[in-house]
Amino acid sequence: MYVLDVMSAIILKSKILFSLLLQGQVVVVLKEIRRRFYSDEIFYWLRRDLRESFKQPDTGIALRLRPLRNEDIPKLLDSNTKYGDYQQIRDRIERVLFLKSGISTCYVAVTQHDDQPCFMQWLIGPEENKNLHAYFKGSILSLAEDEVLLEFVLIPEKFRGRKIMPFAMSLVAEEGKRHGARWGITYVPDNNIPSLRGCLSAGFVPFLVKKVKRRFFVRQVTYKPFNEEFANTFNDAKRGKQTSAQRYLLLP
Repeated sequence: MYVLDVMSAIILKSKILFSLLLQGQVVVVLKEIRRRFYSDEIFYWLRRDLRESFKQPDTGIALRLRPLRNEDIPKLLDSNTKYGDYQQIRDRIERVLFLKSGISTCYVAVTQHDDQPCFMQWLIGPEENKNLHAYFKGSILSLAEDEVLLEFVLIPEKFRGRKIMPFAMSLVAEEGKRHGARWGITYVPDNNIPSLRGCLSAGFVPFLVKKVKRRFFVRQVTYKPFNEEFANTFNDAKRGKQTSAQRYLLLP
């Protein structure tokens, strides 16, 4: 069931923006307004054939995967937007909104010795297509019957740089395989280099390119197959070079 209806979503986003202003995060709000007013963004869509054998990436931490619990949320998503840089604030807000959407299922990777959550990501099947379109306002592709979407990775700051994402994301993909899917699908902004490298290390390869063009608060979305036209830009992104998209993504 899609819990967060349109009016509730507008009210919630308005409260978040007002809270940001009260906490002095004017720059964050201005960046979001600028993104919606005039921006160009590129997203690489990647997939992994879940039927093919894949060697799990190494990580220095013993982890296991389980569904998200209520007590994990404050550990993963600090509700105080006063703390952190723009990127950290944006990441938390996105995931708080998605949690309230009621779209399932969110998984967390936790440390085996003390059950501390250090990674979160949604695994979404085609039964959620209607809710996904409602949440993203039609700007996302429908999932086929043999596809699952891996969405909204988050790793708390203290666990970053420890190669957790490739390992944990691979575990989430394997969970999709157990649910009967052939393809695991995900997408990454072209300038999110750590996530892009994490997806590649988890066995995902690009197959589509999504372009989002915003002019005067009007959004235009186009998809193109990944081909030689985008290969150089993609390789530059992997190497961490400057890319065309601006990281203004705050709210869907």
